[in-house]
Amino acid sequence: MGYIFEKQDNQKQMGAYYTQEDITSYIATNAIIPYLFDAVEKKCGSSFHPGTTFWQLLRTHPQRYIYPYFKKGMELALPPEIAQGIDAIPQRTTWKHPAPAICALPGETWRDVVARRRRYEEIYTKLAAGEIHCINDLITYNLDLRQFAQDVIVNCEEPDLLNAFYESLLRLTILDPTCGSGAFLFAALNILEPLYGACLDRLAHLQPSSEPHANRRYHILKTILTFNLYGVDVSQEGVEICKLCLYLKLLNHVEQPEALEPLPAIDQHICTGNTLIGSTREIDIDISPVPETSPEIGDQGFHWFAAFPSIMQNGGFNVIIGNPPYVEYEKAGQIDKLTGYKTLSTGNLYAMTIERCVSLLAPGGRFGMIVPSSATCTDGYIPLQKILLEQSALYISSYSDQRGKLFDIPHPRLCIILFQKGSVSPGVYSTSYIKLGRELRDYLFQRLEYIEVTDLVKPGIIPRYSSAVERSIHAKLHSQTHRLGDYVRRAGSHKVYYTRKLSWFVQVTPFIPQIFDGQGSLRNPSELKTLSFSTPAHAALAFVALNSHLFYWFLTTGSDCRNLNMREVSGFPLDIETIPAPLQQTLQKIAVELAQDLLRHSELIPMHFQGLGHLTIQCMFPGKSISIIDEIDRTLAQHYGFTDEELDFLLHFDRQFRVG
Repeated sequence: MGYIFEKQDNQKQMGAYYTQEDITSYIATNAIIPYLFDAVEKKCGSSFHPGTTFWQLLRTHPQRYIYPYFKKGMELALPPEIAQGIDAIPQRTTWKHPAPAICALPGETWRDVVARRRRYEEIYTKLAAGEIHCINDLITYNLDLRQFAQDVIVNCEEPDLLNAFYESLLRLTILDPTCGSGAFLFAALNILEPLYGACLDRLAHLQPSSEPHANRRYHILKTILTFNLYGVDVSQEGVEICKLCLYLKLLNHVEQPEALEPLPAIDQHICTGNTLIGSTREIDIDISPVPETSPEIGDQGFHWFAAFPSIMQNGGFNVIIGNPPYVEYEKAGQIDKLTGYKTLSTGNLYAMTIERCVSLLAPGGRFGMIVPSSATCTDGYIPLQKILLEQSALYISSYSDQRGKLFDIPHPRLCIILFQKGSVSPGVYSTSYIKLGRELRDYLFQRLEYIEVTDLVKPGIIPRYSSAVERSIHAKLHSQTHRLGDYVRRAGSHKVYYTRKLSWFVQVTPFIPQIFDGQGSLRNPSELKTLSFSTPAHAALAFVALNSHLFYWFLTTGSDCRNLNMREVSGFPLDIETIPAPLQQTLQKIAVELAQDLLRHSELIPMHFQGLGHLTIQCMFPGKSISIIDEIDRTLAQHYGFTDEELDFLLHFDRQFRVG
């Protein structure tokens, strides 16, 4: 029912999209379980010291908490011709070949297999050495949080600790402020149910005084609906479907209908209202509540202290999760009512929703949402980034729209943001810009690799890195004292041209690509951008630098990946004057070769454009010039001081997608 509701056209216009179960489960798991452990630690701090019983579970059974994705083929030795490349980069020529199914996942090359095994060995070593002993580490190393939480409770021998878990579960408040038909609330319910069950089983074992409940599963689900789940949505239809689905879930587990207990009154937990309009402060409330039957409910303020007084008096919700609307607020109406938001200048409701969530979270509360990747990599969202960077344990995983989509919408470049409210444990962690891949879609959230980037964040950019190699490349790249834009001259007579269109390769040339209209007449490109330089050497060096694998990596890790923007072009770190003369000469020679090769492989392709009619456009295929581009990076590596390992990384970054 929820799927059908969120597939409706009017829901898409409101920015509501069906969120797949693996997405809701990942977000809910990595918000709810860390908060639960935080809450229990406040009650039983001594049980959380490194080396105590439940951290020993990780050390004693490390494989149990590593996802199956990383384990595939680990029991097999690498073939000698593959293994020899681990310590000898020139021996990696065979790594590009597909690996057999016995040791590889679908679509993996030997390079992928080696990288996956290295990550497995890194995580296994840390677990076995007892180096992972705080709950945030399980997010960082993407371990099986649900299995760990279950095992901690099942193996608990301390009554005080077990009671702390059970009491913390009962007091846990989880909100989806844009709940729609309830996908995230269902994910939360599915996470909480086995934890409640494990607590009840263990309490019965340690304190065998009470009789088990006659209708146990119904009792657990009713408890969750009564104490844990809260939702608000502007759509009254969505709210009613959400409540109906939750009731059906509950009734589906009635074992003895004749002994049915009263249904929980979830009308006070799942409400219709506009999350963004209204007050979060008790002092501001002077408006009478609007009946749910009001046709204007979406225009009315939702006053949180009036709706959830006990929660707000205790500081707010413990966990907030969801998928907010991706809508420009000018299209949403009620602009005059959206006041007081620091993120108003971003122009999008999702940014304001996150800001509102921060005010609704209790100190130390956990947050998790999926939003457009513009949140972390564009200057327009700096106000939102400032709010995010004020929080703790900030985890950002990013997802490309190439080679698969998370949502069925145009260009869904997305990121999942997790954080803990306040400055409890500062730190920013990111993943690479993940290409979903149809073959590995089922393993998407098992294969996340985070790395800390706290010290690499800049205004407008929270970089998308996932390895120490990338941190090292970043350091060397940004040690340059000049940027490419420093060499651009408005009156320069030596030109480089580029289009903003961005795919696996940039479209950067030292010549103007030809365009012919329907009559065969040459016309000027309307979308072509120009960079002017004072010398031919500067123009040639800019041309090759912008076509390099290094620049592609620079774009992928720090831009919106939708357009080639001047921010990235002019901001590319490059000290031209410090490049040794022999390297400059080599790069200028490569520039000539690349220009000729681009022309040689170009094709005149007829196209039709609305309002322009038929045009014939000279299209470039840089992928056919990959060997020349490789030489650019080998030469630039000498200038930047990249190691052989760093160069190897750049030469093969996204290569399987870019050239096959």
